[in-house]
Amino acid sequence: MRDVIVAGAFPPPVTGMSKNNEIIAADLARLARVRRVDLSPRTLTRSPGYHLARVLKALRGCLTIARNGWRRDPFLYIAADGGWGLAYTAALVLTARVFRHGVCVHHRSFATIDHPSWLMRAVVALAGRDARHVFLCAAMQRRFLECYPRARHALVSSNARHTPAQDAGARPASFPIAIGLLSNLGRDKGLHVFLDLMRGCVERGLPVTGVLAGPPDTREDEAAITAAQRGLAGLAYLGPLYGAERERFYRALDVFVFPTTYVNEAQPNVLFEAMSCGAAVISFARGCVAEDVTPACGLVVPVGEDFVAAALERLAHWSAQRDELRAAQAAAAARLAALHAAAAGDYARFLQAVSGVDPDARAPA
Repeated sequence: MRDVIVAGAFPPPVTGMSKNNEIIAADLARLARVRRVDLSPRTLTRSPGYHLARVLKALRGCLTIARNGWRRDPFLYIAADGGWGLAYTAALVLTARVFRHGVCVHHRSFATIDHPSWLMRAVVALAGRDARHVFLCAAMQRRFLECYPRARHALVSSNARHTPAQDAGARPASFPIAIGLLSNLGRDKGLHVFLDLMRGCVERGLPVTGVLAGPPDTREDEAAITAAQRGLAGLAYLGPLYGAERERFYRALDVFVFPTTYVNEAQPNVLFEAMSCGAAVISFARGCVAEDVTPACGLVVPVGEDFVAAALERLAHWSAQRDELRAAQAAAAARLAALHAAAAGDYARFLQAVSGVDPDARAPA
């Protein structure tokens, strides 16, 4: 049985990446001996303590990898960091190669695709010719290999596999239209654009209510939410949501609005979660979004265009044509179900590449 180190951020805090790392580590543990290297600094607030925690966790990770190198079949699976955090990824990958590990690097950021990075070139080189590189969608794989052709062994494994399809059911004729955003609420994830959209709806007299969920990133963001609630009677803020409360949030929405400009955005779990509950989507075309969300599911706004203006026009149209909104909601749920089913084979191949074991062969009869 292979001895696999799974290196990456694990909850808390709960982010798309940490949630997926938790799922992947649990699935690999059924096929191999898994040791976790948790690289989470336990906060999203950048500070001297944040960076010190990251350095210390990376050093402990290198020691764990070195000890694992004495086992018979050592292997490192690592979720590549973004930005300067790739320096930690590079250090862990280098340690793995020194201590004769096989390597699999999971890429979950478009930052080094949109802006090619010497640090990512270093990670690819250090990982070696035989390393596996995992991507979230075909477009991500294609664009990454154009930038980093030394990443020879490529696999695709969509996050859609981690969001089960649900019976969204027939949606009632909602009036007014309920729009919402769930995320770590900050400028990068579109909080302020969402608030501008709500103000635009009021100015145009559109029958729209809005609801926000998730922790604010900064005091400035918290103040912006509080001020908007005073000025917008149709805006509610629910705070962080988990489990059944999170699902109820999505099911109460007609449209999930996601004006993200986050530089590392790749394949947001929140879009899949909203679609699984039958919410139509209006989102910026970051990362894999334009590949995952078809025009039938809602509206994908090209990066750089006026998101508020485009979203207002679509909401005004749906307000007048409720049948088209219900069709978009049904299409979103169907699209998620199709993506989830299509990702099954890719995910099995990914698990086999890391564990050395065919998951289907281990499945109960």
